[in-house]
Amino acid sequence: MKIEVKNDNNLIVFLNKKYTDKIDFSDRSSLESYFRQLFLKLKNNYQLKISGYYDINVYIDKYYGIILEMFQESIECFDYFNSIDMKVNIITNSEFLYQVNDFNKDYPVYIYRGKLYLRINKDISFIELGKIIENGIIIYGDMVDDVLKHGKIMIK
Repeated sequence: MKIEVKNDNNLIVFLNKKYTDKIDFSDRSSLESYFRQLFLKLKNNYQLKISGYYDINVYIDKYYGIILEMFQESIECFDYFNSIDMKVNIITNSEFLYQVNDFNKDYPVYIYRGKLYLRINKDISFIELGKIIENGIIIYGDMVDDVLKHGKIMIK
């Protein structure tokens, strides 16, 4: 698990497949239980202040796992009770790209606005994925759409 704190109200959580294999995103009670455990872990292990109302975007990629974008809304009544409420948006057919510095002959590479983006298009080992992530930046959401639509493919 990797956590990126953008500011007090914006948090991004990266969870690879080892963390997310057992989550059933179609089962609401299972999902609520998972988020309850995640919030406790963020609060207790990472000393993050977690309370209030959150909009959560869940991006699911079949090769990596999931990315959670968590936006805290400022609703005062939640602060008084130290409680958590959330609206979860699940974006199922997401795809992640990896901004890299050099070509990789095993995967398609796109060039867009002077940067290289690797696209994983087959199952890979956890170690190989780790090497790609260690040497790159995970790209998701609208940016992926822009790269795939407007970028030039360099290697197929």
